[in-house]
Amino acid sequence: MRYWKRTFALLAKCWKVVILFEILYRLFSRYIVFPTLRWLFNSALRVTGLYYLTAENLGRVLTQPVMLACILALFIVFALTAVIEVSCLITCLHSTRSGGTYGIFQVIIEGARDSIRLLRPRNLIILLGTALLIPILQLPTSTSMLRLIDLPWSALAEIMAHMPYSLLGWAYIAILLNMLLWIPCTFQYYVLEDIPAREACQRAFRLNRSNRLRTLLGIVVCIVLGCVVAFGGTAFLSHWISRALNALTDDANLQYRVRLPFDVLFSFIKSSLPSVLAFSYLSGVYYDQKETLNEPLPGQRMPFLTDAAHYNTITFTAVLLICLCSIILYDTVLRPTLVRIDAFSLLADRPTLIIAHRGDTHEADENTMGAFRAAIDIGVDYIELDVQLTSDGEIIVNHDNSYRRVFRDRHRVWELSLEETRALQSVKTGEYPPTLREVLTECDPQANFIVELKSNGHDMELPQKVFDLMTELECFDRCIIQSSSYKMLRDFKALSPDTRCGYILSFALGQFISLDAADFFSLDSSFVSENTLKRIHAVDKSLYVWTVNDDALMTDMLALGVDGIITDDAPQAKNTLLSLRSSLLDGLITEPIDNALSYEEEEPIEE
Repeated sequence: MRYWKRTFALLAKCWKVVILFEILYRLFSRYIVFPTLRWLFNSALRVTGLYYLTAENLGRVLTQPVMLACILALFIVFALTAVIEVSCLITCLHSTRSGGTYGIFQVIIEGARDSIRLLRPRNLIILLGTALLIPILQLPTSTSMLRLIDLPWSALAEIMAHMPYSLLGWAYIAILLNMLLWIPCTFQYYVLEDIPAREACQRAFRLNRSNRLRTLLGIVVCIVLGCVVAFGGTAFLSHWISRALNALTDDANLQYRVRLPFDVLFSFIKSSLPSVLAFSYLSGVYYDQKETLNEPLPGQRMPFLTDAAHYNTITFTAVLLICLCSIILYDTVLRPTLVRIDAFSLLADRPTLIIAHRGDTHEADENTMGAFRAAIDIGVDYIELDVQLTSDGEIIVNHDNSYRRVFRDRHRVWELSLEETRALQSVKTGEYPPTLREVLTECDPQANFIVELKSNGHDMELPQKVFDLMTELECFDRCIIQSSSYKMLRDFKALSPDTRCGYILSFALGQFISLDAADFFSLDSSFVSENTLKRIHAVDKSLYVWTVNDDALMTDMLALGVDGIITDDAPQAKNTLLSLRSSLLDGLITEPIDNALSYEEEEPIEE
């Protein structure tokens, strides 16, 4: 019990600095370390011609010198990055124990130094142990560095789902065995006393000689308690937040915007709390045993700063405000912009793009300016629209061959001039069909569009005219092209080889993935399978799925890992994407809570 008292006493005095550090560390790992590692791993796959990793080609991966060197480099960086967190946590706790305060940047610099020291030959034992232990223990969580590499995690998760109890048992056995091999408090000696790894292990072994079993059990309890509180508590809060939002508003887009900051906060708690509790407990054990054996506590290598607490508070407040603003800006402005300039792949896993099918049609008619502006307000990644030619050769936005369904006019698109279309009125809002020029010039200049070239037999000049307009408006950076006519696609690709072009297919057999003019494929959802996705990704192309409106189908497609879903319900798609940010631990811990809460909501059966 006294270990637990020490643990919470240490945290109570430095929780603000710990939270500040964890925020900065997660941002650094997520947006600098992880993308670099993912780029390195995927580049090695491309260089070796493997492109993806499955059970089928695992043998080839393990026999490729380039891949082996890449994997070794990844694990070394895993270890160095993990030690930064461990060292900084121990340093924060030690400052509390010593009665002083360090500035947050002092702590970070000290953590970086301890990490770099691992590269010395005499410290390789800690480097090796950390490289093997940390990533494997993190693997069940969605924040593990291993999970952020483009591997077929959906397929692996499906295999693991068939034997959860067996996997859970083996996971705990692996944790216990590693704890027995990895002497508790080794990092405390390594970080606080600045001694080589071998000596740190020996001293930690002697320190815990009489209480090793109790210490190991305490560590396991800390990890389990942290996971239960983090995953279970956030699941409970998320459930009641969703219920409150459903009671207050039916606006799915507003629900998404409100839930997004909470989701980011919950993700941070799940990734940080277990490790913080575990190392706080180990520091409590370290100090208790030091006092029991009458060993002196290590001195401070860094000077305490008089105003450190004040500056840490200011930095803490500033970082929280910046994170909150970034969340809002990221979803509404930054994400669509990054998708357009192809920088998004550096900031996240292979993204699933949310594509508004002909705009947002909840309150506006499809393919009208109102629908496009509503979709932009939602913050979708792309807006899909359809273009054809009028009788006088203008590029008009309309899906059907006629104006009958949306504008209640029986004329064919190619039968009316642009001036004549101005007299048409849509059913819901009374708008006339816009031209592509109007859409690209009058909508938000940051909006991205998928322009579908319609084939109606009167469109021979359509690829050339769309190319000329995009050249005039200089909008190639925010427009991609798709068509169900491969001839049209090929003609446009010949005019603009660097523009991404997609081939629309209701179904496809054979080697369709080898078509040169297609950079991505837009497939009917009923045709999509994991094998199809693997084949398309194997040739470094993308898969978009249409038209995904059902919530269950959205969940299936997002879980499968398609590159984009084309939907009439973009707000619901974004909410579904938000809900799927989970992991194996989420399912194991939160599923009983969800079932219990769902049971409470069931209405009694009438006799």
